[in-house]
Amino acid sequence: MNRERFMNREHSLGNRIVDVEETVNEKVFRLFEGGWIVDRQISPHGSMSGEAWWRAESTGLLSYCERGEMALVDGGRFEVGRRYHYILDEDSIEVRFADGEGTGSVFLRLRFVGEPPRATAMHRCRADVYEAEFSFDSNDCFWITYHVHGPRKNYVSRTRFSRLPER
Repeated sequence: MNRERFMNREHSLGNRIVDVEETVNEKVFRLFEGGWIVDRQISPHGSMSGEAWWRAESTGLLSYCERGEMALVDGGRFEVGRRYHYILDEDSIEVRFADGEGTGSVFLRLRFVGEPPRATAMHRCRADVYEAEFSFDSNDCFWITYHVHGPRKNYVSRTRFSRLPER
């Protein structure tokens, strides 16, 4: 189990402030929730820009949904989207596919460490390999990078997530 813990100041019992310990994974899970601006570079194929949302479905379950426009280097443009479920468990955050042929299967198991938080994971898609890195710059900005390689795929996807302003 990830033993790194942080003190989180929360209001409880009227106006009294209490200190609540949380693991790095719990902190990251809490930080994910809300809306984000997505800016993705997919080298050498193109880019994607749009928005993503993590919404609480129940305790320990966030639904992730992204929508945006893909711009290919050859000039092609089209709408794209993806959905995942993020599940907080005792020592990790599990990411499961929420759409497509792999619906329900595990994509990544993330174990965040450090401050700022960082996690790496790997996923095999048949003979292709996805090497993932999640790294936070701050509570309002983080990156997800995938190095994808194999017989059918060879690219790097680097996505910057910036928190949407409160509406």
